[in-house]
Amino acid sequence: MDRNGLLSYLAPQCLALACLVTAIPVGAQNWPVRPVRMVVAFPPGGVADIAARIYSARLSEAWSQPVLIDNRPGANGRSAPNSRHVHSPMATRC
Repeated sequence: MDRNGLLSYLAPQCLALACLVTAIPVGAQNWPVRPVRMVVAFPPGGVADIAARIYSARLSEAWSQPVLIDNRPGANGRSAPNSRHVHSPMATRC
């Protein structure tokens, strides 16, 4: 086997091994460690709000953390994604 063939054979396996080694410590983290805020882009009382409240109850039980519903109607749904940057600078992307 020539050098290029050996490199093309070993490169994917080395990459997979590196991904596995770096992912092992991540599995030990506790998440979520604080209340989770679910942003709904529609006003309260609608179908989206009711569905979000049903899911938040189940997620609260599964995660043992409160899941808060934050209704952000307006701007045809475009204001909700931007609200997390304004109100919580420590928010992480999903």
